[in-house]
Amino acid sequence: MKVLHTRKPEIYKEKKCPFCNIYDETNTHVFMCKDTPNTLRNTFCYIIKKVFTQETEKKTNLDMLKKVRNSHFLQVDIRRQ
Repeated sequence: MKVLHTRKPEIYKEKKCPFCNIYDETNTHVFMCKDTPNTLRNTFCYIIKKVFTQETEKKTNLDMLKKVRNSHFLQVDIRRQ
């Protein structure tokens, strides 16, 4: 946020948090500010949870695929031929 204020002062005129007007707005303060609207906070939490879930599912699916590929059940069919 400090960088945005420095680079674009005409857009980011204030360094203070727009919700509480007490602390400087930082990347962490956005999440910590008690005056941040619940809707905004809930949206952030929802997005973080969704991304985490998707990444976890990808890993799980990859693990399962590796296990299937490494298993020997396909060799039985090869031996029968």
